[in-house]
Amino acid sequence: MLMAIRLWRAKAFLTHGMPAAEVAIAVGLTDQSHLTRAFTQRYGITPVRYQEAGRQALMRNLIQYSCPTPFYTADNGNDNGCK
Repeated sequence: MLMAIRLWRAKAFLTHGMPAAEVAIAVGLTDQSHLTRAFTQRYGITPVRYQEAGRQALMRNLIQYSCPTPFYTADNGNDNGCK
């Protein structure tokens, strides 16, 4: 139960961009390798990959919702990632 809470807190810290080594200490684990083993065992993904996936999802959402209209395309030469 305690490890589940620590890993849940680790997800929150990772989501906010905290480095994995700092996350490990912040949630009460001995080091980054301990965090990586426990996190991967519980969630099936390393903490760093979890963090990267969250960052990529955020960027996709920012691009998707920053397009001025659904008809804004690359035809005008300035697509900014809008489709």
